[in-house]
Amino acid sequence: MDKNVITSNSPEETEKAGEEFATGLEGGELVLLVGDLGSGKTTFVRGLARGLGVSDPGAVNSPSYVIANEHRGRLKLVHADLYRLDNPTDIEELALDELISPDSVVVIEWGEKSPETLAPNIVIKFVYINETQREIIK
Repeated sequence: MDKNVITSNSPEETEKAGEEFATGLEGGELVLLVGDLGSGKTTFVRGLARGLGVSDPGAVNSPSYVIANEHRGRLKLVHADLYRLDNPTDIEELALDELISPDSVVVIEWGEKSPETLAPNIVIKFVYINETQREIIK
């Protein structure tokens, strides 16, 4: 499978990449976002929310402390974050696979922590290059 690499030079470009990515989503997707802290995952999701028609994409923040947030748009966006979870059992108990439905897109930040039983449709890697540049690899 060929990899698509996008170089982003600003948060605005990262959001735009998320917005463009959203146009190809049909519902039922599980998207894992992997990458270091500060690499642009939440910024990408904010753009994805805009692309899905979420009424207030600016309200999309990292759900680190609540684990998952839902946002309504053309498809329901379920935005989860596994950052604070280290115990595989705790992650399994979240039953994230049960959030997947034909009318939703489930996006999980820190997807590298997701259980092996969770089979994503899409994995996107974020690479911190420097203070302004990121690579987004799909």
